[in-house]
Amino acid sequence: MRWGLGIAAPATSFALSVDLDQPAFDASAGNNSQQGGLWYGLGEDDYIKLVAIKSGSGLQRMQLMVETTDPADGQR
Repeated sequence: MRWGLGIAAPATSFALSVDLDQPAFDASAGNNSQQGGLWYGLGEDDYIKLVAIKSGSGLQRMQLMVETTDPADGQR
């Protein structure tokens, strides 16, 4: 499930922040791509995210991901 909030971003620099409680990733079996954190962008093809994710062994790690094009679109 993805939660979102539309904002009118200023034309100048600005900061985004998020506070996370300790994720209880060990409370569920499997990897299931569980994550929590900050996602910002125009859509699925142009975004940046910084999240805590569950690895296959139940350990947590941080992931920074930037996507600027649609990988299925060979024209960009």
